[in-house]
Amino acid sequence: MRLKYVGPKPIISHTGIEFDNNKEDKFAYLNIVIQLLKALNHEYFEDKKICV
Repeated sequence: MRLKYVGPKPIISHTGIEFDNNKEDKFAYLNIVIQLLKALNHEYFEDKKICV
């Protein structure tokens, strides 16, 4: 699956087409969520001690 940013939501009415710039852009957080998913997506080992 690919997600692409295409811009603000178009509002189509009988007077023409406008773009809704009033709402906060949710795609701004998409990169942060992808990084978090990649950080959590790994194998976990039981009974393994980590020495620092």
